[in-house]
Amino acid sequence: MESEHGHEMTVGRRRTLYARCENGMWTARDAWNEDFVFNSLSCLPERDHDLELVDAAWRRGKGYVQHEKPDKYLYKEPYGFDNRLARRNPCNYSVDMGDKICGRDAAIRYHFDAETMTCLPFKYTGCGGNPNNFYTESDCRHRCTYMDHIKCPANSPPVRRPDGTASCFKRNNECPKGSSCQIGWKTGICCDNNVLEKYNENIHPDCGDRKVFILLGKSCQHQFCPKGAECRRGAFYAYCCQ
Repeated sequence: MESEHGHEMTVGRRRTLYARCENGMWTARDAWNEDFVFNSLSCLPERDHDLELVDAAWRRGKGYVQHEKPDKYLYKEPYGFDNRLARRNPCNYSVDMGDKICGRDAAIRYHFDAETMTCLPFKYTGCGGNPNNFYTESDCRHRCTYMDHIKCPANSPPVRRPDGTASCFKRNNECPKGSSCQIGWKTGICCDNNVLEKYNENIHPDCGDRKVFILLGKSCQHQFCPKGAECRRGAFYAYCCQ
């Protein structure tokens, strides 16, 4: 049965979802406003207008997105009582700058970079894209990071002891030789000193020529630097000099 919300689908004995046919897969929304995909059920759009509706819904901020290819991070473990149902996490999408041909004004948005576990800016064209697209860095961090998550700079691997542990307390200087204790919410983690040095050089770069460092990003290809600024590549992040 089709309604203004899409096709009606029954999950389990009592639950009903309204799903859309998106890239050959049924996509639906739950009560928590999260997207789900029926991984074992394929579908075929009846008309091109279906894809236009999907793109329009995303532009309205509803979160429905057209994807050319699903990536390996798109689907998590099966959720709920139907093993064909999986939750999508916006933070797991690769950065998408949007459609190249777009009649809207471009703007700086923020995406969660899974490699460095950091929220970073990118230039969004204004059309298309995917849910890993936040108006502010604060919005991105609120959705994708955790206060009690301890990591080494740029999410580099911690230095472990022979027993496999890497936690520490700075006052006790417990870390293996060549590493230092980086304190988190309550405890710390042992991080490689060479990595720490490269990281500090990257986030506090010397632009030279009386230029001033102003912004960090993932890649110069993301066009996040202001007009007139020069984008340079560092050990972990790209940065702007102006």
